Amino acid sequence: MRRALNLPRHPRSRVAAICGGLKTKIYWVSVGGFDTHAQQVESGNTTQGTHADLLQGLSDSIHAFQDDLSLLGLEDRVLGMTFSEFGRRIVDNASLGTDHGSAQPMFLFGTKVLPGMLGTNPEIPSNATYQTNLAMQHDFRLVYASVLKDWFCLEEDDIDAVLLNTYQPLALVDPGGCLGNSVHDINQGAGTDLLSAYPNPFTERTNLRYTSNGGRVSLQVFNEQGQLVQTLLNQLMPWKAATASTWTWAITPPACITRDCRTKEPASAKPAEGALSRCRCVRC
Repeated sequence: MRRALNLPRHPRSRVAAICGGLKTKIYWVSVGGFDTHAQQVESGNTTQGTHADLLQGLSDSIHAFQDDLSLLGLEDRVLGMTFSEFGRRIVDNASLGTDHGSAQPMFLFGTKVLPGMLGTNPEIPSNATYQTNLAMQHDFRLVYASVLKDWFCLEEDDIDAVLLNTYQPLALVDPGGCLGNSVHDINQGAGTDLLSAYPNPFTERTNLRYTSNGGRVSLQVFNEQGQLVQTLLNQLMPWKAATASTWTWAITPPACITRDCRTKEPASAKPAEGALSRCRCVRC
């Protein structure tokens, strides 16, 4: 029986968040099961087993994720990358599995990824044992440097500061879609804190502080699924020097339906669909 991989719902929830307008730059989803010290493959058929099922599930999830992005017209805005804590050894142990290793593959996916494989097929020595490691061809920090440079548009000095050293970027991502700092400054006010929320996250109340130079100002609250909860402000502001304003927003419990009638639902009845907080509703 093929093992089900409980991953597809996680990437799709991230698609909803991106489509809903959340400004988070990095989303991280995870799945376990790859620490295959035993039963990594089936006896007599190394193309089948736990590892093959996990990779099939990962492939199906990425395929569905990219399909959703394409349908929403977001495929050029999102880059995906896989990573793990460790790789595996070359030769199996006595339990049809492999132990922790020093090297592993990484996958990048998206319309802006330069297609192909970077690296060569490893040479496996004839005297390899279950303790033999593959030699690493590319430091994983080279991959991170490439993404920071060609996707997040960081300057060299900033990349060195993030990675605590200098790492030569690889040709992994098409840099054509990377906006220069000057464009960011003009169009997006790069480096300017236009909105802050405290506390964040919150359960009942938060304070929003925003800065406006004038023009249309819109403040909206979204939930973690990327769904609009409430529009707090959407109006033209007078043109003037940048000024800061504070808006306190509190979650309002949904109104409960209460009527006089002989037969009522118990007090444990479910709240109205879409409710943000619990309330005891009585319906006829």
